[in-house]
Amino acid sequence: MEEIRDSSLLVFIDANASPTELWSLRKLKPRRIKLFAASKFLPEEILLLLDELYEKKVEGWVLSVKGSDFSFGAGLTQATRKLAEEAEKLLKSFLEVNIACMSSH
Repeated sequence: MEEIRDSSLLVFIDANASPTELWSLRKLKPRRIKLFAASKFLPEEILLLLDELYEKKVEGWVLSVKGSDFSFGAGLTQATRKLAEEAEKLLKSFLEVNIACMSSH
């Protein structure tokens, strides 16, 4: 939390198993989510903790890329690598626009 407490924008990157979405970018809302594993925090909970601990409102987004093989191994499959490259281009454009907007305020 200390490392990100001064951030104004956080983008979380995740692999998903959606049968239909190749990749998506969605805005997050800070909220508490009950999980069985108490030692893990989801991005929405991290945003909430930043607000509760530091009174810091941080804009959060998650970029999800469709994964095709979630077994143990090294690297990405060819199909996932291609989607990740497309998602990387989307993320760069998104960040350029957001940085430009933040600079103008």
